[in-house]
Amino acid sequence: MVEPPTTALFLIGFTALLAVRLLAAARAPIMDCDETFNYWEPLHYVLNGKGFQTWEYSPQFALRSYVYIELHAVVLRMLRVLPGSLASGTSAFFALRQCLAVVCATSEALFCRAVAGAFGTRAAALLLIFLGASSGMFHSGVALLPSTTCMYGVLLGYAAWLSNRPRTGLLCGTFVVVLVWPIVAPMFIPMGVHALLTIGPAAVAGCAVFGLLAFGLVPALIDGYLYYGAGHPVWAVGNFLAYNAFGRGGGGQGANLYGEEPWSFYPRNLLLNFNVLALLGLGSLFAILALPGARARKLHATLMLSGM
Repeated sequence: MVEPPTTALFLIGFTALLAVRLLAAARAPIMDCDETFNYWEPLHYVLNGKGFQTWEYSPQFALRSYVYIELHAVVLRMLRVLPGSLASGTSAFFALRQCLAVVCATSEALFCRAVAGAFGTRAAALLLIFLGASSGMFHSGVALLPSTTCMYGVLLGYAAWLSNRPRTGLLCGTFVVVLVWPIVAPMFIPMGVHALLTIGPAAVAGCAVFGLLAFGLVPALIDGYLYYGAGHPVWAVGNFLAYNAFGRGGGGQGANLYGEEPWSFYPRNLLLNFNVLALLGLGSLFAILALPGARARKLHATLMLSGM
């Protein structure tokens, strides 16, 4: 019997993670030029009405969604109305990063609490240590990038899944896949398979339809009519996927415009970010299959690990 996680345990984990993420918000450099020119620069434009435009944001290509930018701009607009607000100029950069640190720490702490409920406090404590010590998490946790938002979505989605709230998990998945970064979809396939087996096809289809309308159609209308001036819906994430997967739009060269990394990039990146833990994680799937236990529980754990 797995002991239930306590509120005190959650608060301790959240506080520890928040301290690390706030340190990153204050001290970590920007590691990706895309973060500067594809997100901070458009954010400055949305907030102040001026700024440089990259070709991805040109109406001719429309590979990036302004709705994603607006999700961050709303935060700074709210901060600006506070008395003595510093959410302008350089201060806005650090203010938004601190907000991202809070979102990241909250997502991680909720995931750790869900792991404690499913696998015990020892597993959750180890997870907390590994997350806090990861160099990759240190930099990505406060980056203004779609991949960072997807990381929040994966953590929250899997936390919901582990807590027997599959609909919430699926909505987290549709949000990040349809609005933010479609290439993260494979991480939610195991969750979808498990949902089909537990809550049924009708419930899964309902989540999918709601997600497509809320995170696909509505942003496409906003982007098409308010930002790109196209006079029709513009699904920027769909344009991005078509460009990178099929070479349509943009310069016509697709994802290989600046070259492509070999397959070895991914395992090397995994080892860089998590070191020996990555190797232990890859072996955990075989360890679970070898342990005695109920078949249903093994299937659940296998699906979760295959997604991660």
